[in-house]
Amino acid sequence: MIVSDFDAVKYSILTSIRETGCYSSRNASKGAMLQELHRLLVALKGEYTKEKSRELVFKDDILNKNTFENRRAIWNRLNHRYFNVYPKWIASSLAKVALSGVNSAEFISLSYLYYALRDRISYDFIGSTIWKKWNAGITSIGTTDFMEFLVEAQRSSPDVKKWREITQKRLGSGILAALRDFGLLRGTVIKHIQRPTIAPETSYHLLAILWAEGKRGREIIEASDWKLFLWNETETSDALIRLAQLGWIKFERGGKTVILDMLRTPEANPEESHVE
Repeated sequence: MIVSDFDAVKYSILTSIRETGCYSSRNASKGAMLQELHRLLVALKGEYTKEKSRELVFKDDILNKNTFENRRAIWNRLNHRYFNVYPKWIASSLAKVALSGVNSAEFISLSYLYYALRDRISYDFIGSTIWKKWNAGITSIGTTDFMEFLVEAQRSSPDVKKWREITQKRLGSGILAALRDFGLLRGTVIKHIQRPTIAPETSYHLLAILWAEGKRGREIIEASDWKLFLWNETETSDALIRLAQLGWIKFERGGKTVILDMLRTPEANPEESHVE
């Protein structure tokens, strides 16, 4: 039987993952960079270290980029999204799911989760504009929608006013392209919203972050973060039931009463985390 050692204090570093502060225009280029991330993670052979990662990028040119500036630009973005403030087990988890393939739900959905959490403007755009459209039954979305989002965003993020219009449009195009690659959108010229395929490992990672942040019971089901997957409370509960079936958590829901306990520790090997 698995005995959990998931202490919110012990895993408090998870509370530092969300990007806070001013909006950034860093994603006005490069997009999802799934190919680059996958190439790097596969080269790590399932075990991450920052030193080895930097060596692969800058010395071995694992990303196959001609100039140092290009390699540095991609590394800076990958490092910010996936490695910078993370406990080692998260990067190791990414390295393991990368072995499932660049097009696998395990790799794409886990990469998407941390992309969204580490880019506040993308996170807010998904949780407001995309979520509202989805619930209204409207799936078409484009750069104009992002520009309208920025108008509203200026109220809480005045720095957005300083961005040139061309920067705003490039950022909108870059974020929409990234979200398409992550599976939240489909289409090239005209994009449509769709519910992405989310692997159990990904929903567990988000649950671990919510748990470390002190959320319990109904607070977890009601957390706005599940909007990243376009899940309502029923769909979130279904995902938690799946995690319980895997033996990673204990989960019971009856009416407004929710019982949830963590059985698997974050760094535990999922294949070895079944309760017997």
